Amino acid sequence: MANQYSQDDLPPLNALLAFTQAARCGGFSQAAKSCGVSQPSITRHVAHLEKWLGVSLFDRGVNSATLTDAGKILANSAEASFESLRETVQQLRQTGYQSVVLGCSLGVAHLWLLPRLGGLSELDPKLDLSLLTTERYHDVSNNNADLSIQFGIYPQGIRIIPEYCVALASPEFAERHQLNEHSDPAIYKADWLLCYDKESYDWLTWEKWFELQGINAPSSRLVGHYLNYPLLIERARAGDGIVLGTRGLVQHFIDRGDLQIVGPQIERPDYGYYLLNHRKHVKSTKIETVEKWLSLQ
Repeated sequence: MANQYSQDDLPPLNALLAFTQAARCGGFSQAAKSCGVSQPSITRHVAHLEKWLGVSLFDRGVNSATLTDAGKILANSAEASFESLRETVQQLRQTGYQSVVLGCSLGVAHLWLLPRLGGLSELDPKLDLSLLTTERYHDVSNNNADLSIQFGIYPQGIRIIPEYCVALASPEFAERHQLNEHSDPAIYKADWLLCYDKESYDWLTWEKWFELQGINAPSSRLVGHYLNYPLLIERARAGDGIVLGTRGLVQHFIDRGDLQIVGPQIERPDYGYYLLNHRKHVKSTKIETVEKWLSLQ
């Protein structure tokens, strides 16, 4: 007859995970840092586990914590159990994975990805791609997405959209202010500049764009701030001002004549939109299919 387990037969999972991480890292502070939690949280979980077991798992010093004999036995058993569980989960995900979650900004989804999705459907009609759109990259990196497209420099990723950044305006706006691709940005006025309020140190703002050209930004406060990049593009198309655009995202607007270049192009080496795989440890043909398709776009 198969063994039957009750809740009282096994220790609390959170406490066991905290203990395993502390044993692996060699201390509570290091474990807390690796888990992104406070040190008292790890200490509290370990103490709870010790009380549950009725044995000491660590010998605690002033600035150190070393495993007791009981702690070594439990650490070895827990590591083996978690590794076995991880391998089982990988096997199940490999055979049963149906949906792939792709995280990206609303701008990338709206301007770059959606016009191309038909090609992915033709490649694998049964593939279910779910989009997680957010302006905070932490949301897609924190175990919420299988793949993500993020702006910046990511050596571990694949750069699929280089950063070739240009100033863009509608033909009407450009004609009204006598602007073209050879225009000197020094003539720009602050109230012409439409700004994207993105929470990213790497994002090329108007201030950085002017600085890279050795030009002082307009002295007046910039106006026209938006949190939604597609809306920002629409305001530029409507003739409300000038917007900075990465050519890989907005080239189709330039080709159609909806927007035109009204200043020099800026390129920052290695910057761009990178494709990141957050499930490299999972052997999934679905994820591999989407990753390969995106990298070839």
